[in-house]
Amino acid sequence: MTTYKTNAGKIITEHPLLPTPEQCDLMDELVDALDLDEYAQKLHDAGKEERRREAVEEEQEGDEEIQEE
Repeated sequence: MTTYKTNAGKIITEHPLLPTPEQCDLMDELVDALDLDEYAQKLHDAGKEERRREAVEEEQEGDEEIQEE
């Protein structure tokens, strides 16, 4: 909300309850920083890497068991 329309129909763009252009810019930056798609992708990639490591460890443990026999 960057404007306010009075009962008389006058449009007000500056008022203590309305955000300044600087405040709007800062809010835009904050929202951009909260991009959940990027966060979700990082979690997904980290999960894939963890599963890959676990698979390699299991394979190595299986190889050790075969060598012990």
